[in-house]
Amino acid sequence: MIIKCAKSRLLVLCLFLVFTSPVHGERPDGPSKDIRVGVFPFSPFSRIGGDGEVSGLFPDILNEIYREGNHSIDYVSGTWSEGLERLEKGEIDLMICVAYTEERDRYMDFNMEPVAELWSQVFVRPENKSVNINDLEGRTVGLMERDINGEHFLETAARFGVTCEIRYFPTHDDIFQSLSDGLIDAGVAPQHYGFQNASSYGLIPSGIIFSPFSIY
Repeated sequence: MIIKCAKSRLLVLCLFLVFTSPVHGERPDGPSKDIRVGVFPFSPFSRIGGDGEVSGLFPDILNEIYREGNHSIDYVSGTWSEGLERLEKGEIDLMICVAYTEERDRYMDFNMEPVAELWSQVFVRPENKSVNINDLEGRTVGLMERDINGEHFLETAARFGVTCEIRYFPTHDDIFQSLSDGLIDAGVAPQHYGFQNASSYGLIPSGIIFSPFSIY
C-alpha cells in the first residue's frame, strides 16, 4: 500500500510538472513567446470590454496557465466565424469555447477535458412563449455563422420534418437584436448565453431545448 501511494504521488507530481511547464519545450529563462488567442463575445465564457479588455471564464483559465511562464497572451478579438478562419490559416494559435466535431478535428488539436457543458435553445419574444418546434414551420429562424448550436437546430428540425427559413448572423447579439426588432421569429443560442442576455433584449427562452454538448 505504501508503494502504491508513493507511485500515486509521483504521478501527480509528474502531471503537475507537465501542466505547469512552459510549452514548446522552452527553458524558463528562454525568450518569451506570444500566444495568439482568438476571442469573441460569449458571456460568461468570454467578454470584450469597450476598451478591448478581455475577461471571462476561458481568459481566466488561460491567464492562470501562463501566469508564471515566459509566454504572454495576445488576444485577437472578432466574431466566432472569424476566429475559426484565423485558426485554419494559422493566424492564431488557440481558439476558445470550441465544441468538438469531426470536421474541426481535422485541423484542430483539442484538449482532453471539457471546460463546460452546454445545450442549444430557441429564444423568442414573450408573445410566443408557448412555441414548440412544430410551430416554427415556415418561420424565420436566426442562427450564428458556423455555430454548433445552429447545426444542432437544423438536425433537430429535420428529424421533426420542420422546414424553416434560415438567416445567418455574425454574433448571437445580432440574432437577439434582430429577434427583438421583429425581423425574425426565433433565434438559436447556447442556453448559458441566452440566460445571461435574453432579458436585456426583451426576449425569453422557449421550451425547445436540445443537443447537449461540451466546449473545450
